[in-house]
Amino acid sequence: MLGEINLLIIRLVLVVSALWLAQANLFASQLYSELALKENRDNIIISPLAVRSVLAMLFIAAEGQTRADLKRVLRLHGETKFLSVAEFRKNVNIESKAMELKIAYRIFLDSKYPIEENFQATAEYFLNSTAESVDFENTKEVAKVINKFLEEKTNKKFKDAVQPADISSYTTLFLANGFYFKSKWAKPFKKIGLQRPFYFTPVAHVPVVMYGKTDELLYGDIPHLSAKGVEIPYKDSNLSMLIILPNHRTDKLKHWENLLLRMDYRTLNAKFQRTNVHIQMPRFKISYETGLNSVLQSMGLKRLYINPDFTSMTRKMGLRLSNLKHKGIIEVNSKTDDGSEYSDNELNMNQLPKDFIVDHQFIFIVKDPVRLYFMGRVLKPQ
Repeated sequence: MLGEINLLIIRLVLVVSALWLAQANLFASQLYSELALKENRDNIIISPLAVRSVLAMLFIAAEGQTRADLKRVLRLHGETKFLSVAEFRKNVNIESKAMELKIAYRIFLDSKYPIEENFQATAEYFLNSTAESVDFENTKEVAKVINKFLEEKTNKKFKDAVQPADISSYTTLFLANGFYFKSKWAKPFKKIGLQRPFYFTPVAHVPVVMYGKTDELLYGDIPHLSAKGVEIPYKDSNLSMLIILPNHRTDKLKHWENLLLRMDYRTLNAKFQRTNVHIQMPRFKISYETGLNSVLQSMGLKRLYINPDFTSMTRKMGLRLSNLKHKGIIEVNSKTDDGSEYSDNELNMNQLPKDFIVDHQFIFIVKDPVRLYFMGRVLKPQ
């Protein structure tokens, strides 16, 4: 079956891959906006790449209207399943001295539903993952199995992402995904001595330790969001963090996020210019987990939960999605490598730098030039 993917198709994939990745970013904007508007917690982080990847596995499994719904919501292109999922062939996991990026996802299927060999081969080839048979009657044991998978794939950075309460004896199909990300900056931040206020409303604030540097960065205004942004590169990679900072202190960031619903994040920095920037920001770590059932249904995937057609994965009828559990950790470690403190003497006085002081609520995006890995918000640093 996989032999049908010949060199001509692969060459075609390379030509249109940029268009596919643009569509992936539009999926990311909808996913993040739907989640942000439903979520009451201060700080959130999600990997649109991980969510889209595990749903792409369901696309391989699906037929009929279920397949059509997934293709539309995931913004996949291609006349065949192979062409539609060819973009996922790239392995995104990275582990180096400067960066640790781990993304994991898998389908867990009740053992009453025999898994088709062709599905397993296709999913492994394109998405480097497979479906695993489990006995959902034993909820505690299944939770252990899923947690073991996520822990191993993320170098044991988090535990117990899935609880027995997330599963029931009626569960037949469970999607699990998670990620861990930590990286050094291309140019490290340095500690700025005393604590500074971080505002979570126009007046209320919490004290935080700020870290700063002056660096040549992409910087610019985002007028339609009444915000400005800066893009900070990571060390020894083409990844960067884009920070979107409202022009004024606010407690309305959750409402402001609604503007992101139909936004293509590739265009946010279209008018940015490279210039000297004096940036200050707090350290923060976000550990976040959530179920995504209501989000997926809001995005147009209700059929996955009612009467889906997954006959390319199993010939037995009656299978439907019970839950998609997502957990991730991001560590933004602005601490300098040598423990030194920032000094204004480091400024390049030949060009007065732009000030970018991250002292109130903001949104951040971790991306490379074409792919979006993580998105989140910080209302209160932790």
